[in-house]
Amino acid sequence: MSQLPPGWAEVCLGDVAKSVQNGIFVSRPGVDPDGVPILRISAVRPGRLDPSDIRYSAISLKELEASGALVAPGDLIFTRYNGNIEYVGACAIVPKDVGPLTYPDKLIRVRVDNRVVEPQYVRFAFESPQIRSQVRAAARTTSGQTGISGASLKKIRLMVPALAEQRRIVAALEDRLAYLDAAQHNVWRARARVNGLVRSLRQRAVLGGIDTETRLPDGWHWGLLRDVVDGIDAGKSFTCAPRPARSDEWGVIKVSAMTWGKFRPSENKAVPDGRAIELAHQIHEGDILISRANTAAYVGAPVIVRQCDQKLLLSDKSLRLRVKSDVNKEWLLHVLASPLVRQQISARATGTKDSMRNISQKALLNVKIPIPRAVDQGEIAAELSSQLEAVDRLKSEAVVAARRGDKLRSALLRVAFTGGLVPQDSHDEPASELIARVRDERAATSPPQKARSARSREELAASPTKVTSDDYQQEALPL
Repeated sequence: MSQLPPGWAEVCLGDVAKSVQNGIFVSRPGVDPDGVPILRISAVRPGRLDPSDIRYSAISLKELEASGALVAPGDLIFTRYNGNIEYVGACAIVPKDVGPLTYPDKLIRVRVDNRVVEPQYVRFAFESPQIRSQVRAAARTTSGQTGISGASLKKIRLMVPALAEQRRIVAALEDRLAYLDAAQHNVWRARARVNGLVRSLRQRAVLGGIDTETRLPDGWHWGLLRDVVDGIDAGKSFTCAPRPARSDEWGVIKVSAMTWGKFRPSENKAVPDGRAIELAHQIHEGDILISRANTAAYVGAPVIVRQCDQKLLLSDKSLRLRVKSDVNKEWLLHVLASPLVRQQISARATGTKDSMRNISQKALLNVKIPIPRAVDQGEIAAELSSQLEAVDRLKSEAVVAARRGDKLRSALLRVAFTGGLVPQDSHDEPASELIARVRDERAATSPPQKARSARSREELAASPTKVTSDDYQQEALPL
């Protein structure tokens, strides 16, 4: 680490912790509220703990109390495992006024010595770039899961100022981050509203500016999708290479090429050499494609092929609409993406699992749509496209604002934990002297240590807690 500011000391987390303890192993946490609440791993996010995000443990409250597996206000809860590396080692603090509450073996509880460090100071420190880089370096991936052990967590190094300065840093961070968090919340709320705005614009446009489906503008009529297409082309199933096709190879598009509202030609799999190619399945610019099989949210999702420089083929999970020559494709794309049609497709899709639903060609062709005059279709498409471009610009600006907020937060935390946020006070007891004094006090009052078993402290910290084991016993770690 960099040079320490005056009065600061560099210590390991384990040096300032009274205990570092994994949670209990529960093979099948239940939903019976008669059990003791047990935190879910999703309850812990950087700087935030949600005590309501719980399941229930069948282990009795008496056993949990005896084993020391209940959390207390001021305890720090860390994530051991997560699919997202940025959430591994995430730290939150247990708030006041929580009832009996325990935690699973995918979480680690750290109880710090608050004579030396403020829990909130440690919590903020684990959001800083300096600590996050250490956590990422210490994390290990096993069987697809990334995690950090209790032993590795104890070795994370902290830069600790005087206790009074810690409190000043925490107060300054809480003050500044409150404004930043409020701004970030507004940005994310605006981003969330963009999708609703897009749906509303499309719905109103495809209905001719009428808010109800009971009547349409003059010259419009209700019809079916089959009235505006000459037919549907379906692709075939291929055994492909697990990689995208090169420029000289044929590729078969994946479902993800049609999922996100824009055609993604890079989402494909290479066709093996020697495989017979049916050119009738080749994708061309201007094609309207529909996802035949997808999740419940995206089955029937339409895209238009704006550009396709590769040799790509339809898959068995994709459909191509052969649009009639007098029908505006841009208008039809907006109709297919409108809530009016999406609701019908969702209702007609089959399948027992939301992870994979299917829409048949017959069901798709029988979707009810409002059909305007040909001259109106182009005007509707042009106006709606202009509106959606403006919405995209707003969304892009929100994304930029969110990234700037993240960078500002990171910079603020970096400065805070290098001594640049609040001034040092020469009257504060230096951290090194405080740590030495508390160490001496602890040595003078601690009873003689019993002989430990062959298992090391690191092994105990890294193993799941079992209520029948002595591993639960709180251990005062030396400063």
